[in-house]
Parts: sequence; structure tokens; C-alpha cells
Amino acid sequence: MSNILRFLLAICIISHLVACFSLESKSKLKLAKRIETVNWYQQKKNCNQQTLTTNNCPSFKFDGITFKHQPLLNNLIEQKLLSLVKAKNQSLWDYQQSYLAKAHNGDHIYFTVKVLKQTTALTVLQLSCEEQHSTYVYSTPNIAFINFDNQTKQDLQLTDIIQGDQLPAFWSNAQLVYNQWLEVNQLLNNEVYHQDWPFVKTPHFALLTNGITLQYEANTLAPYAMGMPTLVIPYNKLEGIVKPQYIIN
Repeated sequence: MSNILRFLLAICIISHLVACFSLESKSKLKLAKRIETVNWYQQKKNCNQQTLTTNNCPSFKFDGITFKHQPLLNNLIEQKLLSLVKAKNQSLWDYQQSYLAKAHNGDHIYFTVKVLKQTTALTVLQLSCEEQHSTYVYSTPNIAFINFDNQTKQDLQLTDIIQGDQLPAFWSNAQLVYNQWLEVNQLLNNEVYHQDWPFVKTPHFALLTNGITLQYEANTLAPYAMGMPTLVIPYNKLEGIVKPQYIIN
């Protein structure tokens, strides 16, 4: 191949890459413009000065987002947040009012919604709720994920993304990742730990770039002191198990 042909080929490749990057950047910018930040902070009325100074005045805080022209997704977010506190048949605003009306000094609640991944095909969100009660010190956040298929307008469940009868194979892969987690934490050969904290399934999963993330709440896969374990199953281990459209390259 002559130097001129090599030069022209290099120019074509670079032009193609620049065009792809430009399209990807424009797509991300367009998606970002559809999101609006929402922040609420409200304290209980009529708290005295001492209660305010010591941060004991009951409070409700929300750091989240809303999606323009997506009422179905916005409603899904609200209902999932309410499910974290087992509230039904009300809006988040109504829950805020009822919570503050009943709260005691030292009670606080904090809701968050974060975008973990957003493409034209998929929107992945993490929702959490953390409560601080006047009656006890320790609290663990309640969590949930939304894996929203932007085409079908569906909150994907694990059974929606798994092929045929491959669910047992999926959890077998999860257990292999769990064994790696045990090894990293020097617990693989700890028989007592295996008896006290056997592998369990979790309903919390997220379709992210590096694999399917399985999130465990505290005191499920490990004691409270070890926090909330996260297991990530790489997509290359899930070929033939997960439907091709949900394998993120």
C-alpha cells in the first residue's frame, strides 16, 4: 500500500471516529437536557431555638430529579420511593406532611435519586431512603433500582432480561463472584462465616457499563459493620444467559 493510500485511510478512520464521538456527545447532551434537579428541605413547624441549634428539629430532605415529558417514569420514581417507607396511596409531598406532623425531636428522613446510567435505550436510577430516629443511633439506608427501558417504557425485572430458563445459571455466576468477594475479604475458608452468612439472592440489580451490579443491604450478605456489599457480574460471563439487547458493550 502506498503512503498516499495509507494517509487517506488514516484520514477516513479519524473522520469516522470524530463523527462517532460527536454524535455520542450530542446524544448525551440531549439526554441531560431532559433532566431537572429537584431539592426539598423542610423542618417541622414551631421547633424552639434549642431544638434548631442542636439539629433535633425533625426534618424531611429530598435530593432527586425529574424527567421532562416522562410522566410514567416520574410516577414510577415516586412510587418506588414511597415503597421504601411502605407508604401507599399518597404522593411524596403528602408523605412529607404526614411524616413531619408525627415526627419526634431527633427524627430525620432523607430521600435521594441518582442517575447511574442513561442512554437512548436505557435509564438506570438508584433510589435510597435513610432515616435517623430519636430512639436509636444506627440506621441503614433502604435502596431500590430502576432499570427503565426507554423503548418499552418498562421497569425491567430480572426475569425480563434473562433468556428462557437461564435464571439458575445467572445466580450460579453471582455465587462465583460472591466467592471472589469472600477471597478479597479473606473469608473464603472461614467456615463459621459461611454458616452465619450464606450466599443469598437480592432483588436489587442495575444494568451498568462494567456488568450487572447486585446490591445487598446491610445484614443480608455480611454483618452490619461490613456495610452494603456489591457484586458485579461481567457481561462476558452472561452471554447466552442475558438477552442480547441488555448486554452493554
